[in-house]
Amino acid sequence: MAAVPVLPVTASVALKAGEIDGENKSKDIHLALSDLLIGATALDLGYRVATANLRHFRMVPGLEIVSF
Repeated sequence: MAAVPVLPVTASVALKAGEIDGENKSKDIHLALSDLLIGATALDLGYRVATANLRHFRMVPGLEIVSF
């Protein structure tokens, strides 16, 4: 199995996660910090997220999701 890099939480990722969280909370939507950070990291880097957790990751606006 290939090594998977661990990506840091950068300032731009943290800001994006905060924006998403603020928008969601204004709509009474609560998303776990881990999901927020994964989604914000993917958006920041232009990645898609492969997940079976469609329910949570659909709450990240603009995130491209690959379901399995």
